[in-house]
Amino acid sequence: MISITPISSGLTLYTPHPCVQMFEAARSSAEPPFLVQASAMGEGMFKTVLWASDGSVAAERALPAAKSIAQTYDAKLVVIHVSMVSAALGGPRHPVVPQTVRIAQESADAITAALQRKVEDLKRDGILVDFALLETRSPAQAIAEFAREIDAELIVVGTSGASRLVRMLVGSVTRRLLELAPCPVLAVPPEDEDIES
Repeated sequence: MISITPISSGLTLYTPHPCVQMFEAARSSAEPPFLVQASAMGEGMFKTVLWASDGSVAAERALPAAKSIAQTYDAKLVVIHVSMVSAALGGPRHPVVPQTVRIAQESADAITAALQRKVEDLKRDGILVDFALLETRSPAQAIAEFAREIDAELIVVGTSGASRLVRMLVGSVTRRLLELAPCPVLAVPPEDEDIES
């Protein structure tokens, strides 16, 4: 069973465990985009936080929350990117076109390079951070299995939204991750200006 706990500023903590303590996350123009209130949870509640990124704007929007949580609890931040390029290309129903493979691989390489730069920036900010790159056809399952392997206490993801309907529904990877995750999932919604009515 999935428990949905509303948190301040439109953030929602999704967890398969209803007994998980809620934490406060606040946004204000005078402060960093996300400020985790340490008093709302026990000291050291999170030792390993997993930020899952597909390189999208939605995923990028979740990074400040993941970073703030890692800083607040002196936790390790693990950045994971699941690439589906080699897994998704080809097969009997999808013949491989060399130009398509090249473009997809260039895009995947650019995302990986950008995430590696973010990891270096996080390290310069004093955060203990690791980077993992996985290739699979099932990103949600890979993220959940990886979270289990590293004993992550929290997974942070961004959600995208192009309409009110999409805002009400969570993206397909995030939705599947909510079903499979071995720990709470913090889904960071899009900003109002990122959403078309």
